[in-house]
Amino acid sequence: MLLSRALADVGLAVCLTVAEVPTISVPASVDGVDIVLRPPYVAGGGWRGKLRELAAVRDAVRRSNARVMVTRGADFSVGLVALSAKLERRRFVFSSASLADFDYEQVLPHRRDQILYRLAVALADVIVVQTEEQIELCEKRFRKTPILIRSLSEPPQPNDRQREAFLWVGRAEPNKQPLIYVELARALPDAHFWMIARPTDTAESKQLWLQVEEAAASLANLELVPPRPRPQLLELMQRAVAVVSTSGFEGMPNIFLEAWANGTPTLALNHDPDGIITRHELGGYADGQLPHLIQLADDHWRNRHTAHERASRYQTYVNAHHSPSTIGTAWADALQLRPAHSVGVP
Repeated sequence: MLLSRALADVGLAVCLTVAEVPTISVPASVDGVDIVLRPPYVAGGGWRGKLRELAAVRDAVRRSNARVMVTRGADFSVGLVALSAKLERRRFVFSSASLADFDYEQVLPHRRDQILYRLAVALADVIVVQTEEQIELCEKRFRKTPILIRSLSEPPQPNDRQREAFLWVGRAEPNKQPLIYVELARALPDAHFWMIARPTDTAESKQLWLQVEEAAASLANLELVPPRPRPQLLELMQRAVAVVSTSGFEGMPNIFLEAWANGTPTLALNHDPDGIITRHELGGYADGQLPHLIQLADDHWRNRHTAHERASRYQTYVNAHHSPSTIGTAWADALQLRPAHSVGVP
């Protein structure tokens, strides 16, 4: 939605294609961005299910009336969007979401889904990546040269709030490794930790969530915070000592940009995209070592009362490299559209 707004601000007609949710009323337009509804995806059904999904995607592409279709992240549905775009004689742009897009077998175990995803990459008129690292991975894996466009952040917000706890936000799934955050809380009993997590529909995720709940019940300094609307999440972020990432792989996490825009540092266990956390002193990178992450967190906790003195450093970085005007213009150039032409984002 942030990107769609930025594109609208530079003069493009933009629409988002979103799945219907029975309990939610979705407006036809939000902040200059049109909304096209499609039926929700129904899992299962083998190839018949994929054909049913293809029909739904193609209908949404037709109704969007966009010259360019953009979609993001490794998934079988990317292939369906690409096919639909080409059948409707639209340009198709694929945007990378994480490192898993270039090692897609780990997130797409089924052969048919891998085929559909590879088809999308082959059909893409343009591939957009978030980091220099992803340029190299794209060229190596797909033999295609992408365009680098940094991820987009909202403008920095004033923040002189008192820092109260570390913050972890994400799904309870294996890649996010929430139990490592639990171990971090266990290692620093004098510090306070907030965790906003939710299980997905998989048995593996539900089991992982039960383990998180059991661990939280035994740790006085770890609080499971219910999911909340985004404005309330950002308010919590402004009170955080640091936002912590324990993921096994990432691209350029939006949670990092949101933290920096709100004057909050990030602590990353396994991934420092293009080394920016280290080079720009935006928090700390543990290089995959839990003891190092514990030490970084301990340092930030002990220095939390002077956090406001460092907030401007994070916000200056975001404003210089990830502002809506900068990123919106870069995307408009990549899409090769003039104002009043349209772009659809499924």
